[in-house]
Amino acid sequence: MKNKYARLTPKEKKALRREYMLQDKSKTLIYTKLRRVRLLGIIGLVYAILSFIYDFWFQSLVWSFVLDGLLLIFCLIFILKAGDMANSLLNRYLIDKNKKK
Repeated sequence: MKNKYARLTPKEKKALRREYMLQDKSKTLIYTKLRRVRLLGIIGLVYAILSFIYDFWFQSLVWSFVLDGLLLIFCLIFILKAGDMANSLLNRYLIDKNKKK
């Protein structure tokens, strides 16, 4: 699949996101959920960093560091994959929109 979304300027990307969100709500539901997953990933990332600081400050057991590290890794994966899926969704929308013309 061609990646037309990556070639757009930031203003065009913002306009495309806005245009996509103005569609029927049933079509934009997955994009809304991906934004929510990205937000949860960011919250988890902040929590993992704060947990690392807390564990280091109070010299917790090694298992606490391991669990914080796992949380950090999975939150990074959630953030990256949600962004990638949203970009592919917008790319598919852009290609379909250009085919209809």
